[in-house]
Amino acid sequence: MEHDLKTHRQIHSPVRCLIVAMSFGVSLGVNVALGSGALTGNCTADPVLISSTSVSGFATHVEVLGTSAYITTLEGALEIVDVNDPAFPTGLGAYHTPGADGFALTGFVDASGIAYMGMTSASMSLAILDVSIPTSISLLGTYDTPSGSVFGVVVEGEIAYLADGSSGLLIVDVHDPAAPVLIGNDLTSSAANAVTVIDALAYVAQDDAGLRILDVSDPTSPILLGTLDTMDAAINVAVANSVAYVADGPGGLVLIDISNPSAPALLGIYPTASIARSVAIEETPEGTVAYVGLDGGIVHMVDVSNPGLPTLIGDFNAPASLNNGFAAIDGMVYAPGLNELMIVDSGLDCAGSCRADMNEDGTLNFFDVSAFLIALGSGDASADLTDDGALNFFDVSTFLSIFGSGCL
Repeated sequence: MEHDLKTHRQIHSPVRCLIVAMSFGVSLGVNVALGSGALTGNCTADPVLISSTSVSGFATHVEVLGTSAYITTLEGALEIVDVNDPAFPTGLGAYHTPGADGFALTGFVDASGIAYMGMTSASMSLAILDVSIPTSISLLGTYDTPSGSVFGVVVEGEIAYLADGSSGLLIVDVHDPAAPVLIGNDLTSSAANAVTVIDALAYVAQDDAGLRILDVSDPTSPILLGTLDTMDAAINVAVANSVAYVADGPGGLVLIDISNPSAPALLGIYPTASIARSVAIEETPEGTVAYVGLDGGIVHMVDVSNPGLPTLIGDFNAPASLNNGFAAIDGMVYAPGLNELMIVDSGLDCAGSCRADMNEDGTLNFFDVSAFLIALGSGDASADLTDDGALNFFDVSTFLSIFGSGCL
């Protein structure tokens, strides 16, 4: 009986908080039309391996452009696979660096059919390849960086941005692939592990120093705008809708508000049991999901529709020796496996009903509040809006947030 009374008191207090909050902050007499969004996390997932195809080495990074996947390997190779039919991927061609003296860690492919392969090598750090004819790939040029290790590469127009480890961010003119020229450099506070560029802003994952944001509108003179120390080791970064998603090594996935690049601000953290090494983002009209590659060969699917409350919705095995990047497009995930390209149907569904619409009648009103109070008071799992297995004030707070926003 004592336990029952204690449980009753723990639930009763949040109920009172809800009633008080509703009295002051939310009008209950007006129906609220439901929006199409899911800011509080409304995605589900049911990942299933569709197919895999072998590659000649330990896959490290996957880029997808059109119907082709481009896979780099630790053996210094770039392999191209036709993924037009994900159930039956077909090898198209491959390029192996002469002498196999390097490890290919990352890559980027542009619409003109040129691939940029970042490497750790004694003779080249960047290989520029003509992949317009996949069955006949040719080397156009090379570039040797100061550190000799390009961990991340992205190309905008004729400018390549290279995350060059201890040498920071290198900005290279590649308009003539046979003769790349260094035109700019930013000496990051710590090793540059990855870079992405959007609207003349470069976002650099700079290891122990976290996220670094640069104005690269003049690539010859990058200007530091802002930084945010992520506390652990920023290994990878993706950007979508004014949010930067940083794979922060032991620190998990860190979500950062970059709406003001000069003052990036922490939004949320998704902790992981092992090192978070890579991240890819998939956006839908109803919600956003981050795919987080972890050491140990696991990819976590995390609903980040509410950046302050990232929620695990699924996971699958992708046993790569080094998962340095993968692609998520239209619900399909293209991930490096041990000696293979893996294609996974994420089973992603972000179009579910609004969780505050407790009676599922398409409107938000007093009847939903009443239904939530009854579920909370009776210990019904439908009131566990935080999905943490407990009913408490945090569920009340989440309900208020959803109800107040109209699920927009």
